[in-house]
Amino acid sequence: MEINQYNRIEIDGNAVRHNLDVIQKYKHPKSRLMAIVKSNAYGHGLDVVAPYLQKRGVAFFGVHSMDEAVVLRKIGIKQYILVMGPVSEDEFLVAQKYGVAVVVHDIDTLKTFQKWPFYRKRKFDIHLKIETGMNRLGMDFRILKDALKNDQKRRLSFEGLMSHIPDSLTQDARNGIRYFKECVDDIKKMGYPIKYHHVARSALTFFHPESHCDFVRVGISLYGYHATRSLQESVPLEPILSLKSKIVSLKAIRPGETVGYDRRFTAKRHMKIGVVPIGYGDGYHKLYGRFGKIIINDTLIPIVGDICMNMLMVDMTMVKDASVGNDVILIGKSKSHQITAYDLSEHAGFIPYEVLTSLSKDIKRVIVNA
Repeated sequence: MEINQYNRIEIDGNAVRHNLDVIQKYKHPKSRLMAIVKSNAYGHGLDVVAPYLQKRGVAFFGVHSMDEAVVLRKIGIKQYILVMGPVSEDEFLVAQKYGVAVVVHDIDTLKTFQKWPFYRKRKFDIHLKIETGMNRLGMDFRILKDALKNDQKRRLSFEGLMSHIPDSLTQDARNGIRYFKECVDDIKKMGYPIKYHHVARSALTFFHPESHCDFVRVGISLYGYHATRSLQESVPLEPILSLKSKIVSLKAIRPGETVGYDRRFTAKRHMKIGVVPIGYGDGYHKLYGRFGKIIINDTLIPIVGDICMNMLMVDMTMVKDASVGNDVILIGKSKSHQITAYDLSEHAGFIPYEVLTSLSKDIKRVIVNA
């Protein structure tokens, strides 16, 4: 039995296919799609999304941690996996065991790692990350270049070069892309073969075709969103996730009665109050309650009172055929209405990423329209 049998997340296969088609249309024919499925596939469910993408022909996957990479292998992902976050020395052995590629972010780690006895027998790729303005993870190219010049016996070896550009629709983004390509060219001129080089993330994939190298690393756009809603007009994508629940209680209240903790809502008329068994403990943030609405029977209705840890209350007075058991859409669409992660994030002062990745892993995920 599920922890909460009322709440569910549906992943729409039709929307996934639409977004893959859009990405295919924009990316360079020689660039391959790397699906970024870190943070539980951006909250969509790693064990649901990744196998479906593999069936749809996606051959490269990117994750943040070695733990995520191992999960992918254990659920049957046989394709190329790249761990983009920090990797400890012990985890290099795990990478070898599971055949997982890793990113090395500094030259000292590369030197230390390649002294290990098992290094020459490794069964995985190493990608070096170059700093291009993010100043998060990534090595100064000047330091890398000096190290390679001093490596007369070619003990330092790697298959890939990558970077992460912090900008999207600016000249700084173009400058970062140009600098990265210059770094790649310099390494090649030094005689080091580069199997893979990649710098494009979602926004760059659509708006900076010069960033399309061996991979385009697509994350948020794969799930139907851009970093900001304004970009949706330029490149229409379809959100693939719906968050649904049911009404578990319905009661009538009179004028003057209150709803929720600290009595923050007071009825000014006779009302029908419905209870939905989801709250901030499930990743549906308390801030959504200030302006939030949900859909019941194709009717958009407001949340009333404070959202609780595992429940919230709604005004069902105007809902036709209101009853216990009514389906509820918290994110998703009905015939006449739609609620997106854009809507929730704008009300709460978040970004869409936060809305999606906050959704509890305890909520069951299923593919529909597969």
